[in-house]
Amino acid sequence: MSIRRKCNGKWVVDFYDQSGIRRRETVKGLRADAQKRLNEIQLLVDSGSYLPQRDLPGFDIVANNWLDSKSLNVRHTSLGQYQGHVNKHLSPFFSNIRFNNINLSLIEKFMRKHIEGGHSIQMTRKVLTTLNSIMKYAVRHRYISYNPMIDLERPKDRNKINSDSDIKPKFITVDQVKSLLEHSGKFKPFFMMAVLTGMRQGELLGLKWKDILWEKNQVHVQRTFNHGKFYPPKTKNSDRYIDLAPHLIFALRKWKRICPPGDLYLIFPRATFWSHVPDGRLEQVRAGLPTDKGQLWRNAFLPLLKMAGLPRVTFHSLRHTYASLLIAQGENPKYIMKQMGHSTISVTFDLYGHLMEETNKQSAEKLGHTVLGALSA
Repeated sequence: MSIRRKCNGKWVVDFYDQSGIRRRETVKGLRADAQKRLNEIQLLVDSGSYLPQRDLPGFDIVANNWLDSKSLNVRHTSLGQYQGHVNKHLSPFFSNIRFNNINLSLIEKFMRKHIEGGHSIQMTRKVLTTLNSIMKYAVRHRYISYNPMIDLERPKDRNKINSDSDIKPKFITVDQVKSLLEHSGKFKPFFMMAVLTGMRQGELLGLKWKDILWEKNQVHVQRTFNHGKFYPPKTKNSDRYIDLAPHLIFALRKWKRICPPGDLYLIFPRATFWSHVPDGRLEQVRAGLPTDKGQLWRNAFLPLLKMAGLPRVTFHSLRHTYASLLIAQGENPKYIMKQMGHSTISVTFDLYGHLMEETNKQSAEKLGHTVLGALSA
């Protein structure tokens, strides 16, 4: 391997690749730049991964290959987000660039233009996370020897307002829960299950009768239904056993006797949210299939909120409500974490720590009363 200078001031890196074929590359700049490129080539040749510049793929090819690889391992919603990041944000900037020419300086330029183009810091960070995954894929497939994203200083949102609406999850009060259930009619078992277990919407729609452990008063969350497909739980900790209140067990036993039948033995099949009785063989078959979130929102949740006089909250607010009720009655954070299916206790504290602070104050008052007695006037 050698370096020599051309008459036009550029440098030529002369070397043999892993197949013994003599190669030459032209490098602009100083001799130090040529030496740096030679060192990179040496690493690639030693690892058997050197490719001539003309054979290196462009960004779009590598990004689409990465998307194809992700389609086997991620959910429909996640894949859709990745495709949006690539097609709407990354490809318009990197489309005509060979992958080995994507360096730290270019990524920083993209980051600045993305933010200056009106995108939020949060969105920019998400897109950069996707770009980092694509770069890791390129390293694994030996298109590049080093991931420049490692050295990137990601943007920070200095203007973020830490108001209650920004950082605290929304939930409804005990009185609002009672009003919700009082007006729920035939939907009552479903909404009791939502409020008294904190299960995610997809987890509820994927429940089967075999998941109820009657003798233990528990439900085993082991699947979710989203975008027309059953999936395993969101994370390892999402596969969990949730304790059920006696009132809920009683309601489920009554519901099982009148639950619309189906080959999947779902607890809350599609006909649960219909306003009519299934008529005809075809409709009876459809009645036992899973429902979708849109149908649940239109036919059940939104009308129920209006009847109960409640604010227009998301269905996920019922999950937050469950956590807030457990905290209010002084349950152990570790227990709450397991019931909710959080991956770590820090997730629980990050979401609900402000509620725990209120109960902590009450605990301090109780401790003082226990040790020192009631305050004298």
